[in-house]
Amino acid sequence: VREGIEINPIKNVVLGISFSSLLKNEDDNSVLGGYDRLITLRGKIRTLLEDTDDNRRLHELFYSTRVDNWFDFSAVAENVRHKLSDTYREEVLAMDDNEYGYRGYWYSENVFNGQRNTDENRGYNVWDESKVKDINLEYLIKIMELCRDEGINLRIVILPVTQAFLDYAGDYEAMHDYYAKLADEYGAELYDCINYDNRAEDFPNEYFRDTSHLNRTGSQAFGNLLVDWIKEREG
Repeated sequence: VREGIEINPIKNVVLGISFSSLLKNEDDNSVLGGYDRLITLRGKIRTLLEDTDDNRRLHELFYSTRVDNWFDFSAVAENVRHKLSDTYREEVLAMDDNEYGYRGYWYSENVFNGQRNTDENRGYNVWDESKVKDINLEYLIKIMELCRDEGINLRIVILPVTQAFLDYAGDYEAMHDYYAKLADEYGAELYDCINYDNRAEDFPNEYFRDTSHLNRTGSQAFGNLLVDWIKEREG
């Protein structure tokens, strides 16, 4: 978000929230993947200085999540050259042939059949305020403060899931209250795609690829609905 503000005059940020956003443990691959997609030297240096994990910083410094033998100098050098090239920068900005396709959702034609593979959600997919990770909350607050200080309209969106997921997801009304309080405190708008009357009609099983990820049809419907909500509330 910070790098985007520095490159472009961003006025709006939409931040998707799932059950795991504040409950899941820190994931090195996710952090490294985010670093890998920074496109300015300033952004990369700032991230290196802020990261407190020495091993992860080493991977960041050499632009790789995959180089395991740091003494294979030719492989390290080739990787760094590629990551610093204009070709790589263009690939990152224009890439649209992977699973996510930079569309902001998991691009899939699969359709959820309504049957779960397990009898419970993973622990980080069961809302429990007492299990909120401090580091996750810290960075959420950093994003909210940054948007507030820069005059950016921040919209926090609790993403839709199936009823089969919600049956094992804990007190999701309490999750709404938790995020509503944060949004109010930091001047953000909250849009909740779970706790509202028409959820079942707006997001039937055929709009999902599994219990908690929208497919192509559902993603398009979600985008249209969110735009309508924003227009209705904010004009």
